[in-house]
Amino acid sequence: MTNADCTPEIFGGGGVIWRVYNGSLQVVLVHHGTQGDWSIPKGKQDPGEDIETCAVREVLEETGLHCETDLYIGAFHYIDRYNRTKVVQYWSMHAGDDEELHVLSPTMEIDDARWVNIDEAVNMVTISRDRLVLCGFVGSYNLYTASSKSYQANLDVAKAPFLAIRHGSAGDRGKFKGSDQKRPLDEKGTAQASRLAIYLAQFPIDTILSSPAARCTQTVEPFSQLTGLSIETTKSLGEGSFCSTKELLYEIMRPGTLVCTHGDVLEHIVNQVAITSGLTVPGLGELKKASMWIFNGSSNGSTASEGPRFKVAGYLPPPRT
Repeated sequence: MTNADCTPEIFGGGGVIWRVYNGSLQVVLVHHGTQGDWSIPKGKQDPGEDIETCAVREVLEETGLHCETDLYIGAFHYIDRYNRTKVVQYWSMHAGDDEELHVLSPTMEIDDARWVNIDEAVNMVTISRDRLVLCGFVGSYNLYTASSKSYQANLDVAKAPFLAIRHGSAGDRGKFKGSDQKRPLDEKGTAQASRLAIYLAQFPIDTILSSPAARCTQTVEPFSQLTGLSIETTKSLGEGSFCSTKELLYEIMRPGTLVCTHGDVLEHIVNQVAITSGLTVPGLGELKKASMWIFNGSSNGSTASEGPRFKVAGYLPPPRT
């Protein structure tokens, strides 16, 4: 089975609605009475409807707020409680500056909706993938909040995500004089690395693994400096040096681990996840530099011979620079 064989059964869209209130960043969470969970507004795509329009409509139906999309946050593929495969794409949506328009009026299956400070929201959402979306939202706005500390303090290790990123922009390979291993990040790549540090700081990471190539270690260096975590390099993540066995992939894909590598190796890793987890991995077709892939859900019960299994596969596009 390849990544393409895992076509989702259901497509949907959602939105992180935000405002700044009394100096604090707040987002909207909704409560489903039938399910008893707090979550980000989202819902299923209607026939003939594009995903972005779906996200705006679902936000209106669940909160009563008329919003427009702001920034694209990313996409998450998962298996829902009915054992259906679903992919949901998320946008941030600014509620505007007029507080009179911030009144929430939940409809449909929603029995409550609230404005919640972002640090509280990260821990208030019931489902872990919504935490990942909120973390991506915070990173997309280049914000550093206390959410990462509270998230890590209250997060079970088995729920910690595995993250993989492609190194940042590193100029023209053909124009660099010297060993390609030493080719550094260019100005854009350096900016991407700084922004990625803010993204990554929102996630519970305790291990950094990188290709020995300078452009990879430099991509995760700002995050290493921010957190105090050391960077471990391994040749198995080097360009052209595929992780050729499931056993090795199983060791690399530990919860709470960040991997920085090259496009060819990254493609191999995410396709392996698709095979063992039965998930489509969003963003695989582009493999843009400085993009991030998130795999979440306990892999307990799988063995080295089977390969790692995850319940959620997410994609965050390159940070704005």
